Amino acid sequence: MAFGCTNYDNLPPDQLTTKGRQLYQEGNIDDAFKLFKKAIKLKPDSADLHFELGSMYFRASQKSYDDALQRSLSAAMSGDRHKQDPDNDKEMTRYGYRLDLYTSALSEFNETLKYDPSNWKARYFIGTDLFNHKKYNEAIIEFQKIIQLAPDYSNGFSLLGEAYSRTGQDQLAIETLKRAVKLEPDGWNYYQLGMAYKRIQNWGKVEEIAQKLKPLDEMRYKALKDPSNYSW
Repeated sequence: MAFGCTNYDNLPPDQLTTKGRQLYQEGNIDDAFKLFKKAIKLKPDSADLHFELGSMYFRASQKSYDDALQRSLSAAMSGDRHKQDPDNDKEMTRYGYRLDLYTSALSEFNETLKYDPSNWKARYFIGTDLFNHKKYNEAIIEFQKIIQLAPDYSNGFSLLGEAYSRTGQDQLAIETLKRAVKLEPDGWNYYQLGMAYKRIQNWGKVEEIAQKLKPLDEMRYKALKDPSNYSW
């Protein structure tokens, strides 16, 4: 039976969310969101419900973006693609990307933190959004809280280090990125640490990091060794 023909008004929150998860798995995402909103209306101070809904919105936004990107690439190959817009999200909306899903996720994660400030996953989403919009000082505040709440989460240190770099706080960036490398010694973290040393012209450390990076990520190794490359 279609969502619009079913009366869910008298269901308790747990049954609403159970049905909402089922609809989400079936691909009926908008109907799923409606049920979660009904559940939240009954339990507005539930951080768990806000977080779960935010996560659903975010996953749906990622899929929407990926699908739009494929359509955009197909249009480019056929010569029908619109002129590139400087704002990539706006460009992707022409191909079906639902930006409203992303903004709804952001809203729900903010609501999550209102009722549970210790939810570091919601805070990570918000911090990443601030970082991506070049609000680095605000992002730093969020990532500082994240590494306290989740001291073993390497991405928190990685993005905090990058934010320090982009605000000219080179020594803090280096110390923070060293922590990221210790937690997750992958190509990206080594590259970011190497670039932080490069910006202060510590060539000995750059070479040391480059040798560790080379077997992990040849492309980033070459980028780190490129004397003209100082970008992020």
